[in-house]
Amino acid sequence: MVKNAYIHIPFCKSKCKYCSFISFPKLERKEEYLKALIKEISYFYENEKLNTLYFGGGTPSLLQPFEFESLIKIFNTGSQTEITAELNPETLNYDYLRALNDCGINRISIGCQTFNDNILKLIGRRHNAEQVKNAVQNAQNAGFKNISLDFIYGLPEQNYDEFISDLKNAVSLGVQHISLYGLKIDEGCYFYSHKPQNIADDDTQADMYLGAIQTLTDAGFEHYEISNFSKSGFYSRHNLNYLDNNSYYGFGTAAHGYKDSIRYSNSASLEDYIINPYKHDKETVLQGPLRPVLKPGDIGQCKDNHDQVEGLQHHKGDPHPADGHAVPPHLVTDIGLVREDKSQNQVHEPALRGHLEVFLKEMPELPRHIAPVILDNLLGRVIQGRCGRPDGNNRQTTHKPIDRQKYQVQQLVTNLVQLCHNFSS
Repeated sequence: MVKNAYIHIPFCKSKCKYCSFISFPKLERKEEYLKALIKEISYFYENEKLNTLYFGGGTPSLLQPFEFESLIKIFNTGSQTEITAELNPETLNYDYLRALNDCGINRISIGCQTFNDNILKLIGRRHNAEQVKNAVQNAQNAGFKNISLDFIYGLPEQNYDEFISDLKNAVSLGVQHISLYGLKIDEGCYFYSHKPQNIADDDTQADMYLGAIQTLTDAGFEHYEISNFSKSGFYSRHNLNYLDNNSYYGFGTAAHGYKDSIRYSNSASLEDYIINPYKHDKETVLQGPLRPVLKPGDIGQCKDNHDQVEGLQHHKGDPHPADGHAVPPHLVTDIGLVREDKSQNQVHEPALRGHLEVFLKEMPELPRHIAPVILDNLLGRVIQGRCGRPDGNNRQTTHKPIDRQKYQVQQLVTNLVQLCHNFSS
């Protein structure tokens, strides 16, 4: 039985320069899109009582409260259903937020990215830092008790200290949840063909990530998933559903879902989806049950290393494939990928190769001639000493080399998982 649903709202007033997600600056199509969305939901949804309902985008806050309500009322929800909407801060006045709260939305995720106004302009965001602070205060006054802020680290012109300052500012606002993602420039975004200057290299991003863990856990947040931190009792239940490899509906253009052992995706074409919202663009039948995904703190509880490698996949915040996959940072040491040996402090190549080979063998759809190329490329990036060197600003890091190696291995395995799933889908 499916108890979770994701709804994609694919409209934006303008596209952020780092964004490669499926979104369109075509607000004139919103009404007909919503009609198609209601048709899809009414056709596939089987009236299960939902645990979570998540509106992602795009920019869901381009919907009016009555439009949210028209979608929410289709579903069987209750007082315990977590209903989340991703929102942009520049339009979040008290009246709008109060209306969202009244129509049943009880959790909001605000796209802050950074409190540095110059960087916000550089990356194409439409808001400023003051609007984020006002949005959080308006949300609190409107009755929201579960507020998340999103951040990106490794942005152009951003340094370590500024990023940590962003997180401290977020903590001071009294939010319950913080998500943070390293800048990734994918094909399809503006930055892919117009590379920005002064972006953080891998080592600087590693320091930022490790510094974020320290800063947020010191502030009382629990690091419950690779990109997510929350106060006790405020984990994103929608995220946890993905972490546990449970089923979910995906509604809307480019949305992905998982039901009855079938992974499916909808057309990424707005026009095609509006014409026929009943058609899945792709369906993949999965063989055998999926194991739950490992979370920080779970390491060592699996029966053996093989189980741990099979549990690497999870989604980051919503079911979009563009978000990729990530690996808990504790995993790489616990399964022997990094030697925490004072005399060596280095990646253990045989162990890394062995575990990645096991994973590749579990991907029967991956062409056999491609697997060795992927493996050698990823190994080379670690073994050639990219881990642990000074960052681009020559700032003296306080993190141990072994911690930065763990981060680098985590990123490489993440890339491997993404590549494998690209070949298999």
